[in-house]
Amino acid sequence: MESIYGVSSVHFPWNSVEETFEQCVKSNFDLIEFFTDRFTDEQAKKIRQLSSKTGVKVGYHAPYVGEYDLGINATKDLLPKIDEIMQIATGIEAKYVVTHLGTYGADRGQSLEHLVSLLSKHVVPRLEEHDIPLGLENFTLCHGDKALGDRISDFEYIFSNVKSPLIRLTIDYGHGHITRDLDDYIERLGHKLVSTHIADNDTTDDQHVAVGKGTVAWGKVIEATVRTGFRGPFIMECDDPVGSGQKIRRIIETVDTEGK
Repeated sequence: MESIYGVSSVHFPWNSVEETFEQCVKSNFDLIEFFTDRFTDEQAKKIRQLSSKTGVKVGYHAPYVGEYDLGINATKDLLPKIDEIMQIATGIEAKYVVTHLGTYGADRGQSLEHLVSLLSKHVVPRLEEHDIPLGLENFTLCHGDKALGDRISDFEYIFSNVKSPLIRLTIDYGHGHITRDLDDYIERLGHKLVSTHIADNDTTDDQHVAVGKGTVAWGKVIEATVRTGFRGPFIMECDDPVGSGQKIRRIIETVDTEGK
């Protein structure tokens, strides 16, 4: 089975939609994950056209702070934002959407209950309408106090209570390295994967450095990921995305060779 390799628009500088796809083709990336809060209709149209022309697929990383925070904002205030996210995702024909769980207020448990209700009653029906999976990404406290998704139990609670195959997991290897539970995410929730984010660090902060510049045991965690049956997309979300992508490819090729 062929693996899928992609790159985040945040770490893949571009001046135009055309340039983005040209760079992806040149760098041998299969997918571009756009991280923005808006596209013009003309940009969305151009993305659809270029994706069809080049074969480079599209993912969408939705905003997740402030008015987009799923953990603390009221449902009535979040519904227009959810519709906005879905409009962008469908407009660019994204193969999946990624977001974070947000933050919690006075009580983590109450915010998780709120999130389960929001996903079950309002997000899942919108995903089902367009058959788009949603990857919930693991997070770290280095991004702020009271972060949801900084522990595996948050995701186990959600997956146990939201009964939809479209609610999935996006593993950020760098985040899991900081929270010291990356191996557990892969072992316990690898079957829920829809995408992954590739970024290295030294566990002190979310540095988004290239593969090999931090202390993530890439050979071990990528092999474990592939053994779950997941084949991508592996999204480079770091500096030197091209070099990092080449290193991840070599690891997976080695795993495939040894498995024959």
